[in-house]
Amino acid sequence: MLPPLCLAPRPPLFPSLLALALASACSPSPAPPAPRTAPIPVLTSHPLRKNVPLLLPAIGQVRPSATVTVRPQVSGQLAAAHFREGQSVQRGDLLFSIDPQPFEVARQSAQAALEVAQAEAAQASAQEKRYTELARGGSVAAELVEQAHTALLTATARVAAAQAASEEAQLNLNYCHITAPLSGRLGRRLLDPGNTVQARLTELVVINQLQPAEVTFSLASRHLPALRQHAAASPSPLLVSATPEGTPSSPQRGTLAFFDNSLRPATGTIELLASFPNDSPTDAPTLWPGQFVNVHLHLAESPNALTIPASALQTGQDGPYVYLIGPDLLAHPRPLAVDRFFEGDALIRDGLAETDQVVTDGQSFLRPGAPVSLLPPPASPQP
Repeated sequence: MLPPLCLAPRPPLFPSLLALALASACSPSPAPPAPRTAPIPVLTSHPLRKNVPLLLPAIGQVRPSATVTVRPQVSGQLAAAHFREGQSVQRGDLLFSIDPQPFEVARQSAQAALEVAQAEAAQASAQEKRYTELARGGSVAAELVEQAHTALLTATARVAAAQAASEEAQLNLNYCHITAPLSGRLGRRLLDPGNTVQARLTELVVINQLQPAEVTFSLASRHLPALRQHAAASPSPLLVSATPEGTPSSPQRGTLAFFDNSLRPATGTIELLASFPNDSPTDAPTLWPGQFVNVHLHLAESPNALTIPASALQTGQDGPYVYLIGPDLLAHPRPLAVDRFFEGDALIRDGLAETDQVVTDGQSFLRPGAPVSLLPPPASPQP
């Protein structure tokens, strides 16, 4: 009879499963995948090549190119005014009349005196001629001939004096008609007809010549080297534009007439003067004396300059930069060297190429490496 089999006792299965369950519960679970950042919508554009002028801005004030205060040349009673206050006049237009009667009487008296002197001179000339002929035959003493010659010279001098007096009387009569000494615009009438005026003293009206007009303005002394350099290099006077403050009119175009030969010590500025034709299709020139205008002095032009919208620039610790979008549609910062700004554009000296795709809107939401989505460019306004 076979002895009974001795089997080793089997460990219970439950503890193993329990240990496995506990081990699974205590082990860390794998991290879920990181959510992908949503692309940031942006607008982009390529840098453009432009001819950009180099302008110096300033505030200027308009003044007339010439100002004349009209005064009478003779004294008398003001008879009439022949203009409307504020109207435009041309050189030679009649402005005032002075009562001419006293001057007409004086002219007639001077003319009569001239005729008397001319008659006396004719008689003296005949006497001198007769005595000269008689002296050749020995019938008249030489002393009488000399006296006749002296009388002729005296009579001739009296004619010259009477002629001058007659011309002066005629000139004074002409001065009774007061005309415009230059073309321009009249101001307020300073004296009414009926008043007595004094020669070269009484002010009657002021005329401002508005065509051309002048604008005075100042620039800081730091601009003087560039001003002198470009003024010397330019074959023609530097261009200047002026726009009246608060008006939508297009700028007036003029030229630089001169800049002062010294700086103002109190302000450290230099004074400049520009001349403008101030033409207008109406009877109202754009530039008006005393008016303040925005001035831009055109020093030179940067041809074919690389430009981007100034709004695309960001400022970092190392200076200005922009975000570029590559083929991977990720944002990449690019530092720039900016030359200057003009009418909303930044002129780039270094750091960009024409083929770069620059973020022009939405860049404030970007970080290096941020994904982007490109928005379509805005539609151009219809003409």
